[in-house]
Amino acid sequence: MQQPNPYAPPTAPVQDPEIPPGDSIPHVELACRLLWVSIVLSLLDGIVDVLVQPTLEDKQASAIGGAVGLGIGYVITRWIVHYLRAGGNWMRWVATIMTLLGAALIAWAYPMLRETMPYPDSPVLIALLALPHLVSIVGIALLHTPTARAWFRAHSAAS
Repeated sequence: MQQPNPYAPPTAPVQDPEIPPGDSIPHVELACRLLWVSIVLSLLDGIVDVLVQPTLEDKQASAIGGAVGLGIGYVITRWIVHYLRAGGNWMRWVATIMTLLGAALIAWAYPMLRETMPYPDSPVLIALLALPHLVSIVGIALLHTPTARAWFRAHSAAS
């Protein structure tokens, strides 16, 4: 019979928290839904972006880039929503920082992006570009209401 190693570090089971149905509050649920709405709006923006490209090569490049970006966005959003619904206060902060950094990057890169847009003065295209990000910011703001903060704090204390 093999003796346990007295010098081995202690072990503990680690697993993701289970999400009981109906456990979150309306602010968190609405925030999660708004994050999904922003993905759908990004999809619409991507479709319009492909349609307005002047050449076939530009359409293909825009479609491939949009599909890859949408796939990455879907995976990240699913990850964020999963842990937000589980009460992960840390994810609330990760999502907030990611959203704010994304907004800052878009504000910084917009002058360069504007040069590549086929119709840079089109209010519809500018609105389609900005709308998903604005919806995400509203969703993130809902995660920082006093009710949501208290819910996340209670979930963190219970874990």
